[in-house]
Amino acid sequence: MNSIRERRLALGMTQPQLSQILRKYDPRIDAGMVSRFEQEVCFPTEAVLKGLETALQADRSELYSELELSIIPTINGKISPITAQLADIVPFGRTNAISREALADKLNLSDRHMRAAVSLARREGLVIINDQGGGGYYRSDDVTDIRRQLNQTHHRALSLLAQEKHLKDRIKAAEGEQV
Repeated sequence: MNSIRERRLALGMTQPQLSQILRKYDPRIDAGMVSRFEQEVCFPTEAVLKGLETALQADRSELYSELELSIIPTINGKISPITAQLADIVPFGRTNAISREALADKLNLSDRHMRAAVSLARREGLVIINDQGGGGYYRSDDVTDIRRQLNQTHHRALSLLAQEKHLKDRIKAAEGEQV
């Protein structure tokens, strides 16, 4: 577990105050994002991590464990250490797929951190297929596998966008705007 919340509170800082400082590094940062960092729902980019070090007056190794740091995206187009590790661990071919539990165990990560690592690796260009039928994770150059993964990703994105619409409608209704 990271120590962002503890450092922030020790400095007498609120989440909105920290988010205001971090906006210098990424204008999209808000108090909700700070909360997500603290709860390890997501990890900061390299630029935001530098901002956290400055704002919290602590080295990254004081804020995150070595394993957590390996998940944080790197800069200059290089892949993160965790992506390199996944490239070595995740097998090729559906018949060789590795289960979620086994992958998390091999990476020595919690299930949540393992899924964040897979997500990061995908963003960095590593093609990892997730067999939704419970078969696990595997790598593939097969167009059919890649197309199936693309369709799964597309449907998930559409589902999230539908949820977002309902949340926006609820906010508008609560604020008295016309929905």
